[in-house]
Amino acid sequence: MPTGLLRYLSGVLGLDGVTVHDLAAYAVAVAGHSAFTEQFAEELLTPGVRLPLSRDPELWSEAVRVGHALLWAATYGERGTPPAAPASGQEDVGFPPGDPRQVRYVTPIGSAVPDTLAYDEGSGTLHVGPGTFTGVPPEVWNYEVGSMRIVKKWFGYRKASPTSRKTSPLDDLHVTAWPSEWSTELIDLLSVLRRLVDLAPAQQALTTKIVNSPVVTVTDLMSAGVLPPQPRADRARRRVVLDFDRPADEP
Repeated sequence: MPTGLLRYLSGVLGLDGVTVHDLAAYAVAVAGHSAFTEQFAEELLTPGVRLPLSRDPELWSEAVRVGHALLWAATYGERGTPPAAPASGQEDVGFPPGDPRQVRYVTPIGSAVPDTLAYDEGSGTLHVGPGTFTGVPPEVWNYEVGSMRIVKKWFGYRKASPTSRKTSPLDDLHVTAWPSEWSTELIDLLSVLRRLVDLAPAQQALTTKIVNSPVVTVTDLMSAGVLPPQPRADRARRRVVLDFDRPADEP
């Protein structure tokens, strides 16, 4: 990251100390959705993401808020901020009982490892072998990253006859019974995807507003001395050698 960028953004936006976490959240909110890649398909043919940096403090703050919610969902609560009020103390990415978005594990999968996965769009039901999960909208079932269907990929690694690429004889070793933890993992995955799907319209609306309002230009950054990056930013990193054979108390 160019030296002085955060300080420059803080001044332009009139905010007290824009952090690297804020910038990361902003980038995820603005560029981390399909509408962005569709809108800037031609520009993205050249390597590197051109991120529009808003000069509007309200748009910036809203993008940071949405970005933190996205990061919270995508990292299963490890990073970012829950979409609810901070006082809620929410840590689980799942939806609480009574929430219409809650995924329900209606019919048990059983102990046998299933080999089939199907989806009923009419009822929003995911069928995992004999097991059923309700509350799964089509957008979650069809959610993909880089043309990879996430739910199908998740199941492909775990089904009775895994579809993952085999690289060694160890790949033939597989569980003989369906772990109950996998059912919980699937509920969490479906909940995470639902949160990402629900935030997508806000991302698209934000990106549209930002590109149609004043933004920081390359000329602005060059005039402020933020660009081009300082030479030390390209300095070779120090090589570190880890010697695991040396006793821990030896200097």
